[in-house]
Amino acid sequence: TKVRVINDRLRRLAKLGTFTLIDTYAALVDNDGLLTASYTIDGVHLTPAGYTRWAELINRQLSALPPR
Repeated sequence: TKVRVINDRLRRLAKLGTFTLIDTYAALVDNDGLLTASYTIDGVHLTPAGYTRWAELINRQLSALPPR
């Protein structure tokens, strides 16, 4: 629940345009809002597969940014 509340607040702040939110949470959780079993060791820490997926999400967003 805390993670969802924080993510909601971050989404609202990101809409102000001061930063870009990369929502890795939505891509890593199951229908119950828990980390997908293959992505976690203990419900909190990621497995290598979880980190791979996380990195893919981050890299996709970073590569879409305009050059500085």
